[in-house]
Amino acid sequence: MKKSPSLVLAYSAEQYSEKKPIETRGQHKTITTPEGYSLFTQPHSANWYVRFSVNQKQFKKSLKTSSLDVAKPRAMKIYYETIAKAEAGLKVHATTVHDVLNEWVACTKLRQPEQSVVDRFIRGYFSRMDVTKLNSRTIADFMEWRRTYWTEGPGKDLDYVTYSRDGRMVKRPVEHTEPKPSTMNTLQAILSKFLRFCLNRDYIRRIPDFERVKVKTNVRPSFNDAEIITIEQAALADAQQWFNFRNEKYAPQMHKAHVALAFVSVMAFSGLRPT
Repeated sequence: MKKSPSLVLAYSAEQYSEKKPIETRGQHKTITTPEGYSLFTQPHSANWYVRFSVNQKQFKKSLKTSSLDVAKPRAMKIYYETIAKAEAGLKVHATTVHDVLNEWVACTKLRQPEQSVVDRFIRGYFSRMDVTKLNSRTIADFMEWRRTYWTEGPGKDLDYVTYSRDGRMVKRPVEHTEPKPSTMNTLQAILSKFLRFCLNRDYIRRIPDFERVKVKTNVRPSFNDAEIITIEQAALADAQQWFNFRNEKYAPQMHKAHVALAFVSVMAFSGLRPT
């Protein structure tokens, strides 16, 4: 009967206290376990590796140690974690954030400022991290890294940044300050889109929770309805006044009055706004 990961971990000490036969072939060693995974070394390295099949594909990973005693529990942990991911429908073969970003960018339209955020910050921080490691903790660490990027992090010694705009390279000076809330909000919006992509492609099981930056809404100055009517009536009265003179010498004043009336009407009722 196949044992659950929890049961196996409970008796792992007893299991590994037994002598396991080590098969030696040439310059490398192999240990095969009853559970179906193998520990082995390779001629070019003293470190141990773990190997097994999952979803009809071979999975192999370095255990990053030359000590067999250290390698055994690491191999067991990797094996059962990988099997659990496979049973949950997650991808089990290591895929980096860098690779998934490439997938996302290839099928997503990003404006140049958004692309710069992806390349400098998201790719710059996560880069070779396994995409399944994207969680609340790693994202919180990333946000703190981004907050101090220009003051204490990789950008503290940069005087200029260079980027492409309309086919030409542009250089702008760096401000060594912490980002504004609106800047962090933009970063979080881009990251959320990427995390949604990861979820839809089964790279992650759920979108991690992370603290959102609150951006204060700046209310634009404006006129109320009564004030708009007063302004429109004043502009109309001024235009009518010059029109009543019916004299060509007042044509410039008449023209200005009608332009002012048209301007007030467009700004009040067209829905346009300053940006």
